[in-house]
Amino acid sequence: MGLIKQHSYFRVLPEADTGAMPVSLRSVGHYIATKNWTDRIKAEKDFVEVFWGIEGEGEFCIEGNNYLLGPGYVTYYYRKEPHIIRAVSNRWQYRWFTFDGPLANDMMKSFNYPRTPFYAGPCPEELFMRLEENIHDLTPYGLRKAGAAVYALLAAAGGRGEKAATGDLLVQHVLEFIEENYANETVNVNSIADALGIHRSSLNRKFQTKMQMPPGDYLCHVRIQKALSMLRTTSLSALEIGIRCGIPDPCYFSKVIKKFTGMSPGNFRKQ
Repeated sequence: MGLIKQHSYFRVLPEADTGAMPVSLRSVGHYIATKNWTDRIKAEKDFVEVFWGIEGEGEFCIEGNNYLLGPGYVTYYYRKEPHIIRAVSNRWQYRWFTFDGPLANDMMKSFNYPRTPFYAGPCPEELFMRLEENIHDLTPYGLRKAGAAVYALLAAAGGRGEKAATGDLLVQHVLEFIEENYANETVNVNSIADALGIHRSSLNRKFQTKMQMPPGDYLCHVRIQKALSMLRTTSLSALEIGIRCGIPDPCYFSKVIKKFTGMSPGNFRKQ
């Protein structure tokens, strides 16, 4: 039978007319296929393709090897890679989107996702529907929104599903702990390790591997990010903001803000 459900939407504008956007949504779709349906395109496609499994399994040929894509798994093709797909289950359902632009490949690579299909959790249907809405808006604002939605979906592919490795779960717990406790000035790497029942050296090693920065640096960045947001969006004094962000010493607070922005808290607020 082949495809028993197929809907897809395509950007009307060619890449050359997208206003030099570094990344632009090109197409988005939702397929349900029957066993042995194939999508084999020999021509090289000049855009990045991303696929998210919903139901059943399909087979992808990536760099000459065949891999299965099941529910909750994500895979992708870079620009110019051969596109070879086959439905394995009697009913295979998945969503997909493509994007182009001068930085398309570079952005996909920056997420450092495996070349083999990887588990990302249930397909975020609402984000795909947002892509379908955005692709019809050809204004400069609409193109920017669509590009932002592409980034949001790629970020969601790094989700924290139940099949995450032990190291990933530890990092998830650290991120959640920091988000809930960054305002407490006593929170540091030692207190995080104690709260999670892990040795500090193990925490540092596993967090560094996953996040490419030490947990102490991440905690500092979260506090600064919250502080900068409050400086711009509230009328709270710098002293109060420092207290709410876990940096109660006004001199140190000012020093840290200047280090990250090149400006004092007051000048940053006025900018």
